[in-house]
Amino acid sequence: MAKIATSFVNCYKLTPQTSLPQLGSYVEERFQELGLSKEQANTLIPIRAPGRHVVERDPIKSIAQDIIKNNLSPEEINGIAYVLASSAPTTVAENSQLNLL
Repeated sequence: MAKIATSFVNCYKLTPQTSLPQLGSYVEERFQELGLSKEQANTLIPIRAPGRHVVERDPIKSIAQDIIKNNLSPEEINGIAYVLASSAPTTVAENSQLNLL
């Protein structure tokens, strides 16, 4: 993966001063060259908006605390995990949320 990133940086002559919108346009261009749709690219590499912090962890922490506090059964915990996973926008996000829980 590092080799791919390095070749990408060298190909487009990217620097630390490269703006995020400019970088995003290069990425979209590259995925189009590979024949991938934007949806496929977002599934492969989920894109977060710059400056956006991960807010999912706090609700997951409170869910975990509720599970412990209420001494829920394994069936109830599986139900909560299913709902949590179903609400994720991508498979990567789903796995991340379940791992945090």
